[in-house]
Amino acid sequence: MKRIPAYIVPTTHWDREWVMTLGQFKVRLAHLMDKALDLVEKYPEYRFMLDGQSIVLDDYLDICPENRERLTAALKRGAIKAGPWYVLADQEMESYESTVRNLHYGFELVEKMGGKPMMEGYVPDSFGSIAALPQILNGFGIEYANFSRGNPGLEKLECRWSSKDGSNVACVAQGYGSGLFLSYPNIWYDIFSDVNMKFDIVDAVRVFLQEADKFLARSCAPAVYLSVGVDHMEPRESLLELVDYIQNHQDKYDLIFANTEDYMREVAKYPLPPYEGEMRGTPEKKDTFLNGTLSSRMDTKIANLACERMMQYHLDPLWAVVAETGLGKYPKGYLDKLWKGVIACHPHDSICGCSLDEVHADMLARMDDILRTGDYLRDEAIRILANSLEAGGPEGSVPIMVFKGGGVEGSCVVDSLVRIPRRFQFENYRLVDENGREVPCRAKWICNKNNDLESVYMTKTLMAQVLSKDSPENRPDRHVFTVVRLTFTAEDMPAAGWKCWYLLPGEQKAHAMETGANVLRNEFTKVTLNADGTFGICDLASGKKADGLNKLLDRLEAGNAYTHHEPENPEEVYGECVDGWKITSDAVESRAEATVRVGNRAEAVLSVSLFRGRPEARVKLTINNLVGDHCLRAQFPTGAKTVACDHYVRVDRPAYCEGEWLEHPFTDYLEMGDLTIFQGTVTAYEGDCLELLRCTSQLGPAAGANHPTPKGSMIGEIVHEYALSVGCEKQMAASANYHAGCVIEAGKATEDGIIKHAETLICLEGSNEMPVVSVKRAWDGEGTVVRAFNMGETVSVKASGSLVKEEVVRRCELSEVENARFNADSVEAKGFAPLTIRV
Repeated sequence: MKRIPAYIVPTTHWDREWVMTLGQFKVRLAHLMDKALDLVEKYPEYRFMLDGQSIVLDDYLDICPENRERLTAALKRGAIKAGPWYVLADQEMESYESTVRNLHYGFELVEKMGGKPMMEGYVPDSFGSIAALPQILNGFGIEYANFSRGNPGLEKLECRWSSKDGSNVACVAQGYGSGLFLSYPNIWYDIFSDVNMKFDIVDAVRVFLQEADKFLARSCAPAVYLSVGVDHMEPRESLLELVDYIQNHQDKYDLIFANTEDYMREVAKYPLPPYEGEMRGTPEKKDTFLNGTLSSRMDTKIANLACERMMQYHLDPLWAVVAETGLGKYPKGYLDKLWKGVIACHPHDSICGCSLDEVHADMLARMDDILRTGDYLRDEAIRILANSLEAGGPEGSVPIMVFKGGGVEGSCVVDSLVRIPRRFQFENYRLVDENGREVPCRAKWICNKNNDLESVYMTKTLMAQVLSKDSPENRPDRHVFTVVRLTFTAEDMPAAGWKCWYLLPGEQKAHAMETGANVLRNEFTKVTLNADGTFGICDLASGKKADGLNKLLDRLEAGNAYTHHEPENPEEVYGECVDGWKITSDAVESRAEATVRVGNRAEAVLSVSLFRGRPEARVKLTINNLVGDHCLRAQFPTGAKTVACDHYVRVDRPAYCEGEWLEHPFTDYLEMGDLTIFQGTVTAYEGDCLELLRCTSQLGPAAGANHPTPKGSMIGEIVHEYALSVGCEKQMAASANYHAGCVIEAGKATEDGIIKHAETLICLEGSNEMPVVSVKRAWDGEGTVVRAFNMGETVSVKASGSLVKEEVVRRCELSEVENARFNADSVEAKGFAPLTIRV
């Protein structure tokens, strides 16, 4: 009788930082990798899987560079298997675009070292899996997946998992650790001991048959997968002797050293039950996917969102344009370093906020460095473009370049410092467009600084803050920098591209925006301010409205970094408005501010703004958290069911679970009837509430050992920003524009300039809702790649803009491998899927 294959997969689960710091875990990694190399060299049949990630290769060689040749040899012959990921990220906290980059850098590192990445979407410990994952995996030619947490109640171990566009993978819900009994009876007894199994080796055959039969009964195929590894577990030489003994003392199973991809290749030959959608478990088993991590350590999550959006919408497209125009060298090394730095903060125990205080302090320091470095590179790129403008603009004016790196055609709010390359200090300023029409603005002179060897390299933010370098009046104007803060609504912006406005001295004619007694109003929207610190929004065109919005409510927290739990009496407290609303208004913005006190637990300054020419109300909430062990939310009681857009997929989730609050993630927007909430800095919601802050002072037993984490109480200031709109029809388009934002800089126009004063980089006509989500240099350095996301059915679009230089457009996979060619007038955009084109 033919034996049933039993795939034995020696592995580990490697958290780079968690209950120890990154540096401490590197010490342990060196021991683990040394043993793995020794074993694969001593036993040709032995295999070791590096937990589906590749960053550990760099980490190991950082400590043991002398072993590069040994490691490369093991990767080349497949004895050690790494990738496909750069890191094992938490999918729900990593953006769609970051997930794409995570795979790219994972592939790149393994291939650079001579290996072949494991072609399986191995996500064994992600705290839930996103609905778009099969689509992303297929975009890199990956046909298999392996997950553990978030099982939605599958009867079998395997399924055929699909995304909405039909992309699918053969998937197993098994993760890691299913074969730990092959290492030693009690995994937690002595993790350092290479147990001698000889004393009970006969009984091991019985145990093996018993466990293998259990898995076989639940499998869709005559095959068994046994993962021999768990958190930071080192490989054990005794496993080889044990496997050999079992192989020769039973005749039902054929034990094969392999990796999980080998098992899935066998399983995929058989019919698998279908499943579509995300993997977030069930409300009855919410602790299994540790949903409390969606709201732990909000400071790291807010910093991560800032890093991701800066890279995706600012640095990538700006430097792609600089390279295309030939005005500067593309800083590939730096952008790769920054992207990898962002992704290196995405492992689940890192970005989910369930590590030691020291780990999260390290993360915040790394992300702060990414933001500061990125700010410098962003200033440098737009300054290159803005200082290369061709002649034009009103006499005596300063051209203001506004660059938009994604979204859809429309307006965007500009609120930023600009560094003017000459003395330009006036009491009043006015702004005009390319036709000389005045544009309402708020412009304030900040400082004049010497243009010298040191200041020329300063960012505009640093220049506005520096205490020295003030320019005397007798210094020549051309040797002076003037910094101005400029706010206005940039109308008719392309999805990706730029336009120029022109700053002049003089008073503007525009009047302050309309306000009234507890009312803000612009062309589109009316905001009514309530005495209790809530507000209402009305869409003036349709009459649709929502009231009682942003009600702060708080409950006591008895959980930990992993899970949200409440005491028997959660003592719910509602926010109370202190001293009423204070309204200010100018030509660009009307704003209302109120202080809201939430018992003795927190105090928040709530700011609600309407900008001229924009329909959304923008909310800024500056929270001063006073105590630990509580959970703060903002409620939006529309009475409608909440639908989330998460990683470009609309997800219909249960409104509530009975008892304790149950958080869900979202990355784009929430729809509550006529009300739309754009994410901003908030990462989680429950029912009709946004999760603002969850404060805990302990790590939790899910870490194996519970550790104190006093910094997890989040005492101090947290700033949230998000936006609300009523009656919004193209929510994804509006969301993309809000989150992409704009970059601006003052420049100069000369006869030698080559940059036009207005340019559309890419325009995709013919789709109801297809925001541009990435404009970047191609990974192979040949040209530019544009990615949009089609939120509707399959459609043919016309691609135009300065980046489209040929009649034929090459459509690509997410990996940037070409899959079809189309005439630029008629490019097929698959429904509910990304459209990636090389131009």
